[in-house]
Amino acid sequence: MNDTLDIRIDQRLDSYRSYFDHSWARRVANAAEGSQLEGPVFALCVNWKATANACALPWLLAQSVPAALRGHSPEYEPYGRKALKALRERVDTDLGDSLSHMTRKKFKDWIRVIEERVRQELDRAEPAVTAEMTWRECVDAAHAGNPEFSMSIWGLQRTAYIAIFFAYEEFLRACTGLAKKNPDYRVVGFRKFATDVKTCFGADVASQCLDDERVDIARLVRNALAHNGGGITDELRKKPLELRVVDDIIQIMAPDTRELFDLLKVKVDFLVEKALTLPALQ
Repeated sequence: MNDTLDIRIDQRLDSYRSYFDHSWARRVANAAEGSQLEGPVFALCVNWKATANACALPWLLAQSVPAALRGHSPEYEPYGRKALKALRERVDTDLGDSLSHMTRKKFKDWIRVIEERVRQELDRAEPAVTAEMTWRECVDAAHAGNPEFSMSIWGLQRTAYIAIFFAYEEFLRACTGLAKKNPDYRVVGFRKFATDVKTCFGADVASQCLDDERVDIARLVRNALAHNGGGITDELRKKPLELRVVDDIIQIMAPDTRELFDLLKVKVDFLVEKALTLPALQ
């Protein structure tokens, strides 16, 4: 491995929108409600939602800057509106002795009209800074010699990929423990785990949820990220890996975490549907 690390990130801002599927979460939670699976399903949805929110932080950051500058943040008020508000409030205290009551009232009403016009103009105006501009500034700064921003996103996507698969694996473990009536059930090896899943839920569930080639590749990628510094392993070299690899280092990008979530949520559906037919889990 070289002393320098070539890291890659997806430079498209929209790639960082949250991928969490709320309609799927409601559907699977409703299906499991009142059954033994309710707890594991809830824990999985919480963990996946938290991970998706973390992955969306770059997008949320880029959106928050123009929103604050336009005055959409409750803590921010444009200078012009502040000045008009202060002027209206000072009419009585500063000009009270020199103006009649009716004149002061007309003056304040006139200022309110101006305030409303300013507010409408601000609402209609195109933002001077957009989310895309904010994002490009951050990316360009990284290219100009400040890699901290790129590295934080790179590390976040790697961590998210691991977290998504760990949560999935924990869900399978919890469901298997329930089926075996063993709350302390632990995974002591992948092949033994696959055998237990097959025994509890059937060969079709084991095939779909663990032995499926895409799931197996994701498991091996998780192992490489967690235990091999992200370096490509001999096992992965034999697989049709679609992830980008640079200098033998796996590069996890925003679309990769989204695709992993989309793959595994289907597997969860498959297991839940089958598990709910078992009397022990109803």
